[in-house]
Order: sequence, then C-alpha cells, then structure tokens
Amino acid sequence: MKKRIASLAVVLVLVATALSGCSLTKLRPAAGAKKGIYTDVMNSLMDVWKQKGGFRFADLATSNGSSNNLQQQDNGNVDISIIGADYLSWSRAGTGAMLGTRLSSSVVLFSLYANYVQLVVPKDSDIKGLADLKGKRIATDVKETPAFFHARDLLQMVGLDWNSTGEGKDFLELQRISMYDAIDEMSDGNIDAFICVAAAGNPYLDEALGDDETPFKIISIEDSILEQAAATSPYYVIENLPEGAYQNFNEPVKTLAIRTCIVVRRSMKDKTVTKLMNTLFDNLDALEGERTDEITLESAITGIELRYLHPAALQFFIDKGLIEEGQVELK
Repeated sequence: MKKRIASLAVVLVLVATALSGCSLTKLRPAAGAKKGIYTDVMNSLMDVWKQKGGFRFADLATSNGSSNNLQQQDNGNVDISIIGADYLSWSRAGTGAMLGTRLSSSVVLFSLYANYVQLVVPKDSDIKGLADLKGKRIATDVKETPAFFHARDLLQMVGLDWNSTGEGKDFLELQRISMYDAIDEMSDGNIDAFICVAAAGNPYLDEALGDDETPFKIISIEDSILEQAAATSPYYVIENLPEGAYQNFNEPVKTLAIRTCIVVRRSMKDKTVTKLMNTLFDNLDALEGERTDEITLESAITGIELRYLHPAALQFFIDKGLIEEGQVELK
C-alpha cells in the first residue's frame, strides 16, 4: 500500500511538472563578475522566473563575461547566460573579440539593455568627430575588449589606422589604457581623446564631465559613419545618449548603442523557452535592480541578429506582432 502511494505521488509530481511546462532539472545560468552588472541583471531575471514561473536554477556561475559564457554554453556546461550582442555575431563569424573561434551552440532569446560608444574630448577641444582624430593622441581599452574592437572598426571607417606611420599617412597615436587611466591622462593633457563603451551615466565619466579645472565633453559620431556602421554590423543601433543620463553633461549626442542579450543553448526545448518568454514579459513590473527598467517588449529585438533567435523565441515575437511571419530565416 505504501509503495502504491509513493508511486502515485511521483506520478502526480511528474504530471504537474509536465502541465506547468517546467522541468525538475535545474537550468544552469552564467553571468559575469560576482559583483558586476551581468550578475545583478541575471539575478533579477531569475527571481521573476522562479517566483512567477516556477523555474529552478543551479547556482549562478561567475565568469569572465561574454566570451566565457559562450564557450561554456558550447561546452554544454551552461544553459542560459548574458552576453553582448556583438559577441554573438563575432562568435558565429570568428571575428572581433572571438577571432579564430567559431561557435554556434548559443541562440538568442531577447535584448536587454544598451551600452554606448562614447567619444570623449576636453571641453575646449576643436575635435568635432572621428575624422578629426588624424594625427591626434587617443586612447582606448588596454585589453582585447569590445571597446578596442569598436574603436578600431570605427576609426578605420574614416581612414585612420594606428598601424600606419610616416608622412602623408592617415595615422594617429594610440595608447592602450583603461577608461579610468584615460580620464587621468586627459586631465593631465597627455591625450586628446578617448573612446570607450560604457553605460550612459557611467559615474567615472560623469565626474570627469563635471571637473572644474579640466572638464570633458562627449561628442557625436558623424552621421555617415553611424549609417555605415549600422549597415555593416547588425549589433550597432544608432541612438542618442539618453537625456539626463549624466548630471554634469546634458548636450545631445548621437552615437552607437550595443545591446546585451539573453542567450540559451540551441537544444533548449521550445516549451521551456516559451515559458521563459511569457513569464518574463508578463511580469516586467516585478523586475528589480539596476538596468532592468530598460528591458521592454518593444525593445526586445533591438540590436540582435534575428536569424540567431531560438525558434520558440521567434514564434513568441511573431505572436506579439513584432516580427512578420516568414520575415526571418533562422541560422
């Protein structure tokens, strides 16, 4: 009798699980540094998925960011993670920060929030755009980060190359230093500009923009370059820096946004993806934490390559009227 009751209990649990669309298996998530923004956002998302959708998750794995998350998903160690949308494109082509490494195990669910390419110069500078950097001293990231690759690609679009030297060459002098060191170097007059990729309202930039002795400003990128970049790289979105992002600077700046996004393993079941999507977008008001107010249904497909959507995510957006039937051929 006790065996029958125990067996019945197991059956009931399995039936309830099947009806709910969830699995007894825990999803294995990854984000970024332990106290980083990726981790904060992923924890916020998981809270909604657990509380509103009954999902179960393993402990959130820390990582070195987008590249590591894609590698871990490709190795089968992670089911769901946050990456930059640029990394997804780079990983498919083996270019950029994923040079020589081509991965195809990860597919995208939806876009999260934006970081921005920011061209920073002294407030009294006569530099008006990227083309004015010819022969100038500029800085970008010391590491092989998105900031470095985006700076390189954009400067090449205006014919500038830090590998070119000599009379008559369109060259510039490049320093590979962190954004924080670049702020100090510009304050000391040692560089003329720096290019970074950061959230609008970055506190270090905000402080520098309001420096009484050596104030900075952020300037727009030329329209022709913005249009060329957006046409050749699908992860670039032409946007203005959000109004009021900086306390110490509030001039209009037109630049490029690069979105972050949620990716999962290609093998994740359709019903699991559908439930993840419905649970989140039906409960956006339950999200708490930094940058989560930027997650909206309207921006959920902004800045991502639609051909890399999970099939169930594509169907979700078709049902919501954001994508037309037959518009996207998945890869």
